[in-house]
Amino acid sequence: MASAAFSPTLYYKHSGKFFWQGAVRAVLFGVAVGLPTAWVYAWFIHWDPFIYFNLLAVCLFGSIIGFVVEGVLESGKCRNAPIAFLVSGLAAFLCYYFSWAVWLHAQLGFSTLAFLNPDHMFAVMQTVAAHGAWSLRGSTVTGAAVWATWTGEAVMVTGIAMYIATDAMLESTYCENCDQWTKETLGAAYISAGSASPLDENLGYRKYQKLLKAQAVELKQHLEAKDLKYLEHLGRVEFDSVAWYQLDLHSCATCQMFHTLRVKQFQRKQSGKKITDDTDDKEVMCQLLLTTPEADQIRGVRQEDAADVAALDG
Repeated sequence: MASAAFSPTLYYKHSGKFFWQGAVRAVLFGVAVGLPTAWVYAWFIHWDPFIYFNLLAVCLFGSIIGFVVEGVLESGKCRNAPIAFLVSGLAAFLCYYFSWAVWLHAQLGFSTLAFLNPDHMFAVMQTVAAHGAWSLRGSTVTGAAVWATWTGEAVMVTGIAMYIATDAMLESTYCENCDQWTKETLGAAYISAGSASPLDENLGYRKYQKLLKAQAVELKQHLEAKDLKYLEHLGRVEFDSVAWYQLDLHSCATCQMFHTLRVKQFQRKQSGKKITDDTDDKEVMCQLLLTTPEADQIRGVRQEDAADVAALDG
């Protein structure tokens, strides 16, 4: 298969290669880390009365599995996002199933092993749903509301794991010629996104938001056309800038011939008539293929602005 570095397409795409041994190992590692995480999660859900903390626990549970699975897949040189999606989903499902057994043990006191039987578990779940396992505003939650909550919890745990593993896989790049992952350089360059109108001019500020969207589209078009001089046209990032672009590079450390570009637009948040230190970011483009001279040109664009942007980020 030809290297993506010499592909006629504009954007890098994974080759789709993977090794089934690596996929199996990712499931095993995901489960090995996920089972103790599931045990802690189940007991936390059992004891914690605050729904917001429970939601955070759900997100953390799924995230841990997603990151572990994706890391193991990358170590096994998997370049296949659908495989990352399926493997992380399987690992998350197995771990979530185990968390159910632990939670039922915590609720009812019977052995966790007894609840690993699917038929037994489902029968007990029906009983628990009918009688309720928690209360909300003084009323016991039962029936359809319980099943809806459990379904949402299952979707969140598995969905978060699958999203994290798949998204991380899609954002990584691989040099097929050198048979290795590329190295990322965050902030290879910073470019201005213009100056905002005074904050007391609300109409002007809304117009600025529209201009930012249009500018991002125009920037993407210029970069796809490999018109890198347009970056100079946008100018330097000033210390008091409200918005700017960050250009990140992925490059092969061995051949130095394979490069991809990601561009993010950062904007400081507005609170009333004040600009805060917090920022929102939006991806403008990802995985644009570059030649070595083009990557060098990106690196040479206004490097002196990095200190100003670091100060802006706090």
